[in-house]
Order: sequence, then C-alpha cells, then structure tokens
Amino acid sequence: GRPRKLNSIDKQYISSLIDHRPTIYLDEIQDALLSARWIHVSIPTLFQALQRLGLTRKVVDAWAFERDEAMRHHYLLEIARIAPRPDMLVFIDETARNRRTSQRKYGHA
Repeated sequence: GRPRKLNSIDKQYISSLIDHRPTIYLDEIQDALLSARWIHVSIPTLFQALQRLGLTRKVVDAWAFERDEAMRHHYLLEIARIAPRPDMLVFIDETARNRRTSQRKYGHA
C-alpha cells in the first residue's frame, strides 16, 4: 500500500501536543503540524492517527479549584441537622448559559 503520511516523529509530536493540551481540536493539531513540521494532513487522517495511538475522545471532568472536602462534609452535616428527612428539602435551579467561558467539554486521553 501507500506509505503513511505521518512518520513516527510526527506521531510523537502529536502525542506531545495532546499531553500538553488534552482538549486540543483536530484542526488545531492540523495547524500545529503545518507550522512546526511543514506537513499538511486531512482531519480524517489525524483522526485515524489518534486511533492508532490509542487515544480516544473523552468528556472532560472539571472540578472547582475551590472545592474543599472538609467544608463539603461540614455542609452536608449541617443540612442533615436542619432537614433530617430528604422530603423536607426544595431545590431551585437557575440554569444559565455563559458565553464567556472557554472551557472545552471534550479532550483526548
């Protein structure tokens, strides 16, 4: 068959990009390959390369930096003291969309 467009050094470069930025998009990898390695590959070729490297698309799990397990435990104990039965609680949700956030939902691992 035809020789592959990406050699082992190119694949190492891609792997390094993803290690440093797990939420990088395929078109961003494509641009990085072009500017750093002078190689233009299609998005489907990049997708196949990621599959061959054993990298799959995953949902990014974001945790708040401010999260404190001791404070969380104290809060749960306080709620249990105030409302010993779960049916005594009412939850109100204020759903909103924040267009200013740049956090990405998916990454590669």
